[in-house]
Amino acid sequence: MSKTAEKKPLMTLGKAKVNVAEIAAKNDGAKTPAKEQKRLNVNIDSDLHRRFKKAVVSQDTDMTEVLTDLLEGWLKENE
Repeated sequence: MSKTAEKKPLMTLGKAKVNVAEIAAKNDGAKTPAKEQKRLNVNIDSDLHRRFKKAVVSQDTDMTEVLTDLLEGWLKENE
């Protein structure tokens, strides 16, 4: 009789052995997800919103990424 290697599961019930979201982000080439995020709602002029959305789409990015970069730059100069 030959011995067969015992196969171990990648994850167990209750707690995953790997963070699936991190692996998916690495495979997609995306940034790892932030630990905690908060929603920011602002009211802006509808024409400004339209222009912003159009520019973001033409740059093949998203509003969140652009606004995050702008906020980080502003905070560097103002904190």
